[in-house]
Amino acid sequence: MGLAETDGLALLVYALSAAVTLGSVGGGVLMFTHRLAWREGFAARAAALAGAVAVLVLAGSAAAPALGEVAGASYALQLALFSAMLALLVGAVTWLYETTAWTALFCCTAGYALQNFASGLTELCWALAGVPETADSSLGAHLTRFAINVTCILAVYVPFYLAFVRKISREALERVDNPALLAVMAAVMLGVIGFDLLIKCMGDFGQLTIWFMAPLRLFHGLMCVLTFALEYELLVNRHLQIEQEAEARVHAERERQYELSRANIEAINIKCHDIKHQIRALAGGGAATDERALADLAREVDFYDSAVRTGNEALDTILTEKRLACANEGITLSCVADGAALGFMRDADIYSLFGNALDNAIEAARKLEAPSLRSISLVVRQAAGVASIHVENRYASEPLIGQDGSIVSSKGDEANHGFGLRSMRLTVESYGGTLATLLDRRGRIFHINAMIPLP
Repeated sequence: MGLAETDGLALLVYALSAAVTLGSVGGGVLMFTHRLAWREGFAARAAALAGAVAVLVLAGSAAAPALGEVAGASYALQLALFSAMLALLVGAVTWLYETTAWTALFCCTAGYALQNFASGLTELCWALAGVPETADSSLGAHLTRFAINVTCILAVYVPFYLAFVRKISREALERVDNPALLAVMAAVMLGVIGFDLLIKCMGDFGQLTIWFMAPLRLFHGLMCVLTFALEYELLVNRHLQIEQEAEARVHAERERQYELSRANIEAINIKCHDIKHQIRALAGGGAATDERALADLAREVDFYDSAVRTGNEALDTILTEKRLACANEGITLSCVADGAALGFMRDADIYSLFGNALDNAIEAARKLEAPSLRSISLVVRQAAGVASIHVENRYASEPLIGQDGSIVSSKGDEANHGFGLRSMRLTVESYGGTLATLLDRRGRIFHINAMIPLP
């Protein structure tokens, strides 16, 4: 083989090796970031980033033989280069995705730890297989090393994703804000990367035998696992905190609805008290009875006496209450409900679910100027083994839509408002169901559809 061919093969080996390394790092990070929301112009940003990476790979491959001698003699230089790569990855994630630096830091350090684990396993397999590591090795040796590398990456990434990563929710990732991640980043840079480079440097200087290298690689793999375990623990704790906050808000929402119910009942009692006075005044005789007063009185009695009857006491209570609220606001509430379809649900869940749905509908209908448009429709029925719930109402102004497609509160205080739909979704999902919202922009109608499987 000629000198030019040898140099060409060496360049190809360096380029292929760099591409596999960057690909494994990027794949480890992408394993966590693929759930995050893209920034506007994501395709163009990704193309530009891919072009920059390609240029760096080619430039690094061309300069690798010369830099290898310097880098091989300088442990600090290699550590600085790989640490800089981690910092650049954090910047790339925040550039591509709608996320915070904390979330990007979590994704990158977790992906980096995963890549180092696969890389350490690859180095160990190379040593056990006795594959030469020099650039002037035969093409067969290079292909063998490449095959072992790819096999180790797949053997680590696939089970890891199935066992852990796919269970991580997008919401938990987006809410990572723990300063302890700084300590994790330091551990990754100084511990995992530093120890990996130390093993490689010792191997380059011929100070490692297979019997000494194997325990070091096993210890390095343990460090990678512990690093990710620490990050995963932080994420699990954050997820539990989110669930506790959700439960606290659901409880607060139920307390608020209870206070509203009590206020409505007091209003009914006051109205009934007024009606009794009117009856006593009419029964007292004296002046001639006003026919119009009697007609108004009859309508009021009929209104307060006509409670909703669906076959479910909790549903009857909330519908009767909201029917009174709608009447006071000049809103028509039409209801076709089979309460027996919800017999498997707890009363508190029924009250919370329909209370939130009807409160949001009433708030939207209240803003409509035309009285004929102030209407709310509710349908509850069971069919094909599921209980279906449909609520629709007209709206005056276009609701705000968040980046995840959910409705954003128009009150501006996201900490204390806008939790109604989330509470409804949590309630429905707790029974194994699904909840979806739909905006009919042409008819300016907002739809809520929930499907809950019957036990």
